[in-house]
Amino acid sequence: MAEVERAPSVTEQVEDTKEATLPLTPVSDGDGFKHGDHEDHPNETPGPAEPAHEPEPEPSSESAEMDTPAENKKTAPASMSPAKPRASISTGARTRTTSLATGKVDSKAPAASASARKTSLAKTNQPTPAPASKRVSLTPSTATSSKPTAGPGKTAASSCGRFTYYRPSATAVAKAQTAKPAAATARPSPGARSKPTETVVEHIDWEGSARAARRTPSAKDAKYEVFERELKEKNEEVLSLREQVKTLEENVTSLKEASKNAEIAETRLNDELQSSKHALGSSELDKSKLQSLLEEAKKELNETLSNLDTKEFEYTELAARVQEFENTIAELRSANDVAKLEISALKEQHSTQGDLAIRVETEALTASHQASIEQFQIQIKETEAKLSAAEATISQLRSQISTFESEREELKNRISELEVEILEIREENEVDADNHAKELVKLKDAHSKELADAKSRLQADLEKIEMAHEEAVKKLEAAITAAGVEHTTKLDTALKEAQESAAESKKSALAALEEAHAKTVEVLQAQSSQELAEAKESHERSAALVAQEVENLKTELASQEDKYAAKVREVKVEHDKLVEEAYHRAKGEADGQHSKELAELRTRSDAAIKAIRSSHREELSHAEDTHREALESATKPLEKKINNLTVEANAARDDLAKAKNTISAQVTETKALQQQVSDLKQSLDKAASSSPKTTPSAEIESLRNELREMKDDYNALNDVYKSMQENYVATVNNHKLELEEAAKGRIEALETLKSKHEAEKAQFAEERASLLRKVEEERDRALSTLNSSRSPPVTPKHSRILSNGSRDNLERLHHANDARLTQLETEHKQAVAQLTINLMEVKDEKDRMSEEFGRRITELEDEKKQLGEELERKNMELSFQEEELNDTQDEVKQLQDELERLKAMTHEQAA
Repeated sequence: MAEVERAPSVTEQVEDTKEATLPLTPVSDGDGFKHGDHEDHPNETPGPAEPAHEPEPEPSSESAEMDTPAENKKTAPASMSPAKPRASISTGARTRTTSLATGKVDSKAPAASASARKTSLAKTNQPTPAPASKRVSLTPSTATSSKPTAGPGKTAASSCGRFTYYRPSATAVAKAQTAKPAAATARPSPGARSKPTETVVEHIDWEGSARAARRTPSAKDAKYEVFERELKEKNEEVLSLREQVKTLEENVTSLKEASKNAEIAETRLNDELQSSKHALGSSELDKSKLQSLLEEAKKELNETLSNLDTKEFEYTELAARVQEFENTIAELRSANDVAKLEISALKEQHSTQGDLAIRVETEALTASHQASIEQFQIQIKETEAKLSAAEATISQLRSQISTFESEREELKNRISELEVEILEIREENEVDADNHAKELVKLKDAHSKELADAKSRLQADLEKIEMAHEEAVKKLEAAITAAGVEHTTKLDTALKEAQESAAESKKSALAALEEAHAKTVEVLQAQSSQELAEAKESHERSAALVAQEVENLKTELASQEDKYAAKVREVKVEHDKLVEEAYHRAKGEADGQHSKELAELRTRSDAAIKAIRSSHREELSHAEDTHREALESATKPLEKKINNLTVEANAARDDLAKAKNTISAQVTETKALQQQVSDLKQSLDKAASSSPKTTPSAEIESLRNELREMKDDYNALNDVYKSMQENYVATVNNHKLELEEAAKGRIEALETLKSKHEAEKAQFAEERASLLRKVEEERDRALSTLNSSRSPPVTPKHSRILSNGSRDNLERLHHANDARLTQLETEHKQAVAQLTINLMEVKDEKDRMSEEFGRRITELEDEKKQLGEELERKNMELSFQEEELNDTQDEVKQLQDELERLKAMTHEQAA
């Protein structure tokens, strides 16, 4: 035979590697490929199936039959992973990892093969034995590394008498260095990842087998073939490491999604804080309504006090009239005494006259005297009736005051009940806020724990990848220098294209982000304008209501002033008439017997007036004390409420500050994760620039299993977090419904109280009007009786007998009446001045209340503006965070596109 020995075909090498591996327990995936785990086996290194020095027989029918099954077998995709069950969170779900001691490669295999080739040229294609480990991965990457492709079997079978020779192709070397950093790319589909490895390996094996059939191998060629095989294995390992990095990047993206979910929960909690603030605002509105009720009660008390003042003024007028009558009686007594003296003098002077004339005059005087006595008795009875009527009116006023006090106590009880309800509502709000804060803390703790676990796992995976990368760099520095120049030129062109496409995609993404940002800004501006318009409308409504109340009060005061002026005029007219009548009657009244009766009447009237004045003063002092106590009891709880509201507002501001701090902490965490992603990119660049030589498959499998477990744990935790979030949303919705129902109930109760209060006010106004009518009727009756009872005075027949002394007395009476008139006018002016002062005080109080309401409204508007600014700041911060996340996602997409382009270029070069 011309050829000494035939080189072993690729199918025979596959059979040798099959004999070297341990038995597998078959586990089928979706593509029909059988995977399995090694049984626990001692640390042994399998040797080749045949010795290196034995001669290889010529190709025969048996070898052709052995080559045919390899053609029909398909190489499994490099990136396919078997179907895995859902892993639980428990620690018992982890798979067993094995030590790397069993995966050591026999370093004497290449030397033995070289010495065997010197003796016989049969086994130039002897493969290095595959390392055995206790546990083989279920992923297809190990299958591709241990089983070469079946494509070259045909060429080996067709070229029967040729030697095999491998020459490193440019595509195979380029395959080891074309991987760019892709730390944040998503995992590609299984078909897209399996095709490049199949085509490259088939091309390299076919080209190597074709060239090996043309030449005779040498020792240098055999070493080169060994390096090519190692390069293939390292390329496959680099692909598996890239897949691991992709899984790690997916974990990072899932962690970012978890942080986004936490931020969403935080925004929801901020919304709940806003709703609690709205509830506080409604409670403040309830408080303002209660204050308005208190002010109305104060107004009613002031009205009752004014009524008392009017009654007191009428009583003083009656007392003044009684005093006037007493003065007239005293003057008449003095005139009577003077008349008696004159009669005695006349008796002495005219003693000579007859007894008949004297008797006639004395009888006339006694008759006139008896008539005047009867008239004065009638006047005394009328004054006593007036006094009894005044006492009856005073008793009625006292009963009215007692009813007003009972109503005021009822109002106090209602106010206390409303305060208790408000306190209960506040306690409920505080309990809900505490529960929300606790849930926030729990969510943040869980999120921080998940981030810490993910960081620790990422660091461990990075350390393992760096160790493998360093070992691979040390072993493959000499093999990569030859093919570096061609690969760098191709990479430069690919990088330029990728950078241009990345810049275009970045510009488009920035434009989309700017459009979304402008839309969100427009929506926020529209919301803020709507809120401002609603606030302005509410303020205008409240101002219109206050103006209407002021106008009503002005109209009421004007009507009361007109009534009072008409009454004063009527009293003046009546007083003028009475003065004229008393002046005309006092001219002819002169009797001495009235002195004793008038003195008794004066003493009685003085005692009655003193008793009435003392009782009235006591009642006024008691009413003032009760009024002060009521004001103090009404103002103290309101001050306490204001202090509590200020404390709650400060607590809400502290909560907002804490939320801002948490947001800043999350921003720092996202920056740290971005830094880790950049570190992963750098490590991938290093791995791509220096492809490793050998990495233990057991360590890769353990890393893959750990990554799968991490994924399962993360999915389970994500499900738990979603369920907790749903429960939280349901509780929040229930709480909102309960708050709305409670607010509706409070509004209905306040409306009922308002209607009752208005009805009671109308009833009291009607009673007051009826009482005023009765008093006016009684006064008219009394005046009519006085006018009817006063008949013209009976003048004595011998009036000419009066001397100059009687004229002087009449002049004195006239001057006294003028003085009394001036005094009454001054008292009337003083009363009018006092009423005007009271009106001014009421107006000042109204102005002060309106200013306080305006100041309160401005404070509420300022607080609303501050809250709106804080919301805008939070929205801006969230928008910036979203922009950063979108930028990172765009970078990830750009890197993924670069990888796909590089893979496409490698496929084209291989084709």
